[in-house]
Amino acid sequence: MARKVATKSKSKLTDAERHKRFVSMAREVEADESSASFDRAFKMVAKLPTSPKKRPPRA
Repeated sequence: MARKVATKSKSKLTDAERHKRFVSMAREVEADESSASFDRAFKMVAKLPTSPKKRPPRA
């Protein structure tokens, strides 16, 4: 069997660095702060079925 090569572990980010990366990514994906925008997007993805589907009886 092949041996695993030890890799350097990533250093932990400080809160300031984590916040900076978060804000940068939010700007990159053009995130919106309003909950209304989230609600609209969520409704598009998670639509409720209009009628419940009936499952066939189990044998």
